[in-house]
Amino acid sequence: KFTEMAKSNKKIFMETLFWKNKKEVEELEVGYGNLQSQSHAAKKVWLEEHEDELRRLAAEYERDTPEPDAITWIKNNMIDQTRSRQAVAKKLKELFLVVPKIKPKPSTDEFSEEENAELKGLYEQYKDAEDVMTCIMGRMSTRRQRKALVDKLLELELISSKRQVHKKKKKEPGSRQRKLGDEKEWGQKSDDESIYDSWSEDDARVSRDVRKGRIVQPPSNTQIMFNLCRVVDSGMLEALEWLESSLREVLEDLEDSGDDEEGVALLPLTAPCVQAMDNPSFQQLLDILSIDKPTDQEMYWRIPGR
Repeated sequence: KFTEMAKSNKKIFMETLFWKNKKEVEELEVGYGNLQSQSHAAKKVWLEEHEDELRRLAAEYERDTPEPDAITWIKNNMIDQTRSRQAVAKKLKELFLVVPKIKPKPSTDEFSEEENAELKGLYEQYKDAEDVMTCIMGRMSTRRQRKALVDKLLELELISSKRQVHKKKKKEPGSRQRKLGDEKEWGQKSDDESIYDSWSEDDARVSRDVRKGRIVQPPSNTQIMFNLCRVVDSGMLEALEWLESSLREVLEDLEDSGDDEEGVALLPLTAPCVQAMDNPSFQQLLDILSIDKPTDQEMYWRIPGR
């Protein structure tokens, strides 16, 4: 073996003067530095048994949900502890085993007396504001979801319907005077007005969308998936889950209360969500989902109503 190696490695005669451990001897055979690179590459390779282990752990997590952070739990329970969190997350996505974090449930803790008093005070202060709930949510000392605050307002009998805290519509100046003048002049509705009155609700909504400039070609599924993947790859999963939760809340409110033309402000409550709202990729996703950008007089993006 020595003579065979001497043909390809002329330094082997000099190397015999020094003590060698097992790793250094192997390097003499495969080449200097090659052993380390081979070892590093081997660590990156996912063998079939490694993938099976990942599938088993993902299924176990989905069944038992032992802790909120799925990636950390799976990584900590793998036999090979040398893999990074990023490598585990990437492989889960490749195998279509993406296990998201448990959605942080809205706080079910009872409101304290101080919170009740604070909520009452803020409601009395801002009940005539254009957007009551945005004013209240931004000033509560304890972070609460919009739905929880609205439910508490109902419980405290400060409001009798969710409609009372929807954003108020802006009235166009002089519109009422023009309408009264028209009725006085004509004494009755014209044929054109009768035609307008026969519009369906869907036609009215389309008309509102035209005024707001929102009639655009709907995005394709490919566009949506591309932007979702880009947001997830940028580490904004928590913000994405918060966005999903907010959309569900608004949908529930619309089902309960009917139409809400002005929509609901998208108010971030945690640092990751605040940072995501300033991220161009996340903003592009909001735009694709037809969430309204803040106007000059607004601070927050707004989930449109019907």
